[in-house]
Amino acid sequence: MYNKKTIELMKESCPKGEKFLYDFYAMNPPNIWIAILIAGPFLLNKQYLVGVTDKSAYFVRLNLMGKASQTDAFSFNEIKSITVKNSLLANVAKFEFTNGRRLTLNISKMWKDDSVEALAYLQKNIL
Repeated sequence: MYNKKTIELMKESCPKGEKFLYDFYAMNPPNIWIAILIAGPFLLNKQYLVGVTDKSAYFVRLNLMGKASQTDAFSFNEIKSITVKNSLLANVAKFEFTNGRRLTLNISKMWKDDSVEALAYLQKNIL
């Protein structure tokens, strides 16, 4: 689980002119065959903290201790599409970027965060 310092760091590092709006925690599930062959599925989950500003989206990759290890920033015109599917325990968001990269995130419904509003805002504002 992420720590509050990571969220504060993300809010402080917003470029000038951008207003920080939402943040939520998500996990990228591993490929099932890789999980079976290499290691348990828990060890292969990639954890992300997603921050949404009024002009861009930030994907902060977290290590097992919850500290930021890698950050990617995408403006709204670099995101080609977002599809959101609701399931019983999690929302599944599939991001497709203009550079061909795809990212699937499982967003748990157990945490009290503003992920639904953030995903709706992203879907409304991508070009």
